[in-house]
Amino acid sequence: MNNHPSVDILRELVSINSVNPVYGGPGEKAYADYLQQRSQARGVPTTRIAVYPERDNLLLEARCGHPDNVLLFESHMDTVSVQGMDAPFDPLIRDGKLWGRGSCDTKATMAGMLYALEYAAAHPQEFACDVVLAATIDEEHGFAGVLHLAKNLSVIKGQVTGAVVGEPTEMKTIIAHKGVCRFAVEVKGVAAHTAVPEQGKNAITGMTKVLSFFNDHYFPALQKRSHPLCGKATGVVAMISGGVQINMVPPSCEIQVDRRVLPGEDATAVFAEIQDQLAAFLQGEDIEYTVRELLLDAALNTAPDAAIVNAAEQTASSLQLDASLRGVPYGTDASKLQHVAAVPGIVFGPGTINVAHTPHEHVPIEEVEQAAEYYLQLAKNYGK
Repeated sequence: MNNHPSVDILRELVSINSVNPVYGGPGEKAYADYLQQRSQARGVPTTRIAVYPERDNLLLEARCGHPDNVLLFESHMDTVSVQGMDAPFDPLIRDGKLWGRGSCDTKATMAGMLYALEYAAAHPQEFACDVVLAATIDEEHGFAGVLHLAKNLSVIKGQVTGAVVGEPTEMKTIIAHKGVCRFAVEVKGVAAHTAVPEQGKNAITGMTKVLSFFNDHYFPALQKRSHPLCGKATGVVAMISGGVQINMVPPSCEIQVDRRVLPGEDATAVFAEIQDQLAAFLQGEDIEYTVRELLLDAALNTAPDAAIVNAAEQTASSLQLDASLRGVPYGTDASKLQHVAAVPGIVFGPGTINVAHTPHEHVPIEEVEQAAEYYLQLAKNYGK
């Protein structure tokens, strides 16, 4: 039995090492080279856009005569590290699944979107929209690729009216997801010999008060905040470091906190709220501290009646897939397109987030094939 074209594309993509340089990999260059060479061989116009040295976004265009209604497909090229994997770039089909790094997150979506785009380029008369596929860098670290795209959306000729962002959603339509407010709190102390601790000031002792604020007060209060699709707001003290050596009173201690932001919340306002409440909690305490922003990222909150959502529901129903609208607790590139470029979008793709970033990453072959046909049918439905 012959594979669906998307499966063959996926095997080729998984064989390319595109681990983000932050995690010790070579980056996305070879991946972008493959996409560009394949597209040029098929007469599909491409535009390469430098974001970092040797790390480019790539646009692939199927122009169908509708520049006033451009549908944007977006999928990131980078992956996380391959630690714990035996053959991460040797795509293996077994038990109805394709195994390898990036197979689920998110090369399967790229394979399906590329299949749909190539069909549109070859059959433009069947579409009421232009189709552009953006292959972006750095989603697994700092979202540099999609942020560059969103801030410079005019590089796409025409009016981008809707977006489909590829991530493993178990073939469900995502219209809402959480954002993040990540920050560090550092407590300052005074170093001294541990034989005479009274001559110093223990930063770790001071940090216990800060930890009490988060674990005993702020985080429990988040249970009262919820979103119908995304659940409750959450927060985690995810990292802690402090001290210099065993016989020295620690002069500093730092924690890093990940607060998940709900649709309807503003990450900047959340960050300000945390700083105000922490200051009030520590008032009167002899604690010197600073708060440092690490990452503020908006949540996704696409209107249920947006044109892209209507097309997604119609497509899922026609293919006998789950047409309900869902939310997820993790973040994606879609929120950047919405909040920076005002492009409404959905998130959709094969596979589950539960195996992404794991040594046993895989994606069901059946879902890869279904997703490819979904992307194609959605593009056909969009604007009609």
